[in-house]
Amino acid sequence: MTANHNLAQWAKEAAKKFNTSIPRVVLCDIFEIHASNILEHFSGIDINTYNPREITHRYLNLNRRQRSHRPMLVAALINSGLHHCGKISFGPSDFNEGPRQRDIMLAASALWEICPEMSSNIRKNIDEIMSHLPMYLDHDDLVQNYAYSDIADCELYRTTMCSVVSETTFFSHACPRSLVRHEPGVFLSEKTWKPICHRHPWIMVSQPGTQEIIRSKGYKTFSEFFDESYDYEQDDYQRMLMIYRVIDKICNWTPQRVKEFLAYSKPIALYNQNLLRSKINTSDFFKELT
Repeated sequence: MTANHNLAQWAKEAAKKFNTSIPRVVLCDIFEIHASNILEHFSGIDINTYNPREITHRYLNLNRRQRSHRPMLVAALINSGLHHCGKISFGPSDFNEGPRQRDIMLAASALWEICPEMSSNIRKNIDEIMSHLPMYLDHDDLVQNYAYSDIADCELYRTTMCSVVSETTFFSHACPRSLVRHEPGVFLSEKTWKPICHRHPWIMVSQPGTQEIIRSKGYKTFSEFFDESYDYEQDDYQRMLMIYRVIDKICNWTPQRVKEFLAYSKPIALYNQNLLRSKINTSDFFKELT
């Protein structure tokens, strides 16, 4: 991985600069460690996420802190009516910028330059979009950044078919035109591990190559039903459009298609959960870079 290579290179350059031995650099997946421990702690809880009778929505999309890609996606989902097919949390966070929510959603419309019709419709329908906000699910405190995995919100996963994971970083390139800053590197936070804890399939809203990194850790993704080609798309705006289209597609699946997907994804989700649990108290979370 590029990040690993950069860290190792930094260690070698630092040793040369200060005329000392190469420092020991160890990569530690702290969020994966925590998720594994949570699974072990709650091992007695039955996480039944594959009962078709309980599934009422096609996807779960949890958002807390304000990142440009999150209102970008939420605005598009509401504008297209796809929010009715999912469970979405989105509201004032960080500095409780409630009064700025309208401006934030309008700014999100500018990010849809790649799809002028979407951009125009978000601006035109801004009052309708704002009428659906804020959206709360488990609680209404979106200001505090908890940043940990939990098994307490099982119902959200039991009643949804998959997770749309809006990770911490998305934009791999800066765009002065829209004031979007470059967010260096793939970041696998607790948002990535919560679906695995809950035996939930996922669609990743993140930097290119995120799914590839997850697979390199031994986990399996769901490419037979989800078009995961977005993971290889370097253009951030094109990648978001591709992700939106995947969500649109699953929202329009027939009941039979949903049934087929659940049968296909259940053993994969169970495998992923067992893999995560098996890593507790092992050295799998640590990788020597130097």
